[in-house]
Amino acid sequence: MAAGSSSKTTGDSPHLSEIRVVLLGNEVDKSKVVKSILGCRDLTGENVGQCMLYEGDQAGRKISVVEAPGWNSMQQTPESIKKSIRRSVSLNPPGPHALLLVIPVKRNEVPSTGDIKAEMHMELLSERIWKHTIVLFACDEGVGEFAVKAYIPKAKKILEKCKGRTYVLERDSKISELLQKIEDLVEENCGDVFIPQTYYELFEWKRVDLRRRRRSLEWNPPDMTKGKPDFVNEPQALLMHYFKPISVIALAVFGALLGAVTGAEYGVSGAGAGLLLGSILAVFLAFLIFEVTENRTN
Repeated sequence: MAAGSSSKTTGDSPHLSEIRVVLLGNEVDKSKVVKSILGCRDLTGENVGQCMLYEGDQAGRKISVVEAPGWNSMQQTPESIKKSIRRSVSLNPPGPHALLLVIPVKRNEVPSTGDIKAEMHMELLSERIWKHTIVLFACDEGVGEFAVKAYIPKAKKILEKCKGRTYVLERDSKISELLQKIEDLVEENCGDVFIPQTYYELFEWKRVDLRRRRRSLEWNPPDMTKGKPDFVNEPQALLMHYFKPISVIALAVFGALLGAVTGAEYGVSGAGAGLLLGSILAVFLAFLIFEVTENRTN
């Protein structure tokens, strides 16, 4: 269910306890639409910049309606109006359940394409707007649903964007039907409300950051037993590197001493010859042993 709303049940029909909507459209009097939604004749609203905020109760629900300022063509709409349109969706936090694009249906009048061309103004609020938009045809006194058919071809592109969601508001219309359409829209959007762009960007950033954190937690660290840096086994590496020369020198010294002791029986010259011969034999023996050991290893 949408944030900031709870669900109540009347009989077998569950509904939102609160409905928040924003009225958008060109420079027309939207007060008739507000009165119909709130079910009152006299309006008392709060002026918030160039927007109007109205609150009331209807059919057991708390209703909040924000009326955004109207627009001309995009080129003729002042920046202050565009800013107020963007701000309108943040005036009933955490966000509206629906945005009603109000199109007036006049007696004996067929609109030009430009009268209904509202895409650029609507998309001041981002393209996400269409997921939450209902086109509301507000009929003048004595103008019925039949007259609306002349407006449908002119609003074709807009209706395609919002998946054909429409409501025809006449004098005797049951506003409960509009509220039900809004609830159906909320259900279609899985309970999501329209989040203002600034909050949406922050939400998206947090969601991306959360995905990154999740990926970092799921990251498998490398097996440190494989391909260890040299400094991890530095003592062992040094020992293996110098083992062969140290062993050769040790054996040479040992052989020299053994040869000198053996040759000492024949005097100084015998000791010298024994030392030289013993060292040579020891070195030869050492290389022979290493060669045999390496061949077996391979």
